[in-house]
Formats: sequence, C-alpha cells, structure tokens
Amino acid sequence: FATQKCSGPYGAGLSIITYTEGLKSATEFSDVGGFKSYFNRGTIHGTYALSGTLPASGNALSAAGPIKITGGTGAFAGFKAKGTQTCTSNDGGAHYTCVATF
Repeated sequence: FATQKCSGPYGAGLSIITYTEGLKSATEFSDVGGFKSYFNRGTIHGTYALSGTLPASGNALSAAGPIKITGGTGAFAGFKAKGTQTCTSNDGGAHYTCVATF
C-alpha cells in the first residue's frame, strides 16, 4: 500500500502496487509493476517501469522510468495518460518517495 498526495481533481488517495524487482547487472536494478489508486471520486489504474543504479555505498538510491494510466472508474472512467516517474529511497528501496509527471 502507498499513500498519495496528488494535484488537480485527485487529491489524497491510497494505492495498491504490485511489482517485480530484479537486478539487471551488478550495479543496476529494475522495478516493474502495476497500480490501482483509490480516490474519493473514483479510481485509476496502470503500469510503470523503473530503472536505477545501486549505490557504491550507503542506502540512498534513485530510479526513473515511464508510467501509464490505462483506465479508471467513477469520475476518472476512460482516463488514459502517459508520463514519467522519478523515485528516491533513503533505506535501500524499502520505502520510496515518487513524483509522476503527466
């Protein structure tokens, strides 16, 4: 689960995220998955793919990649969008802070 603070018509919400993490090499990782976000006026769902570089030392890391909203319900029925997402973590990926731009 993740909490969200979104601008525009969305507002605060809650997301369920399913994903697969993997190592692309000794220094690169990937995180690919889907999400469903719940807001007061409806839901949105979609997919994302992140890639990042593992730090040489410490636990701080960042990742970026495409994000797609593929549909929704309620006020967001039929909604579709493509954008980019950038995420950072200070605890080795246990918790992320992400910003998506559409």
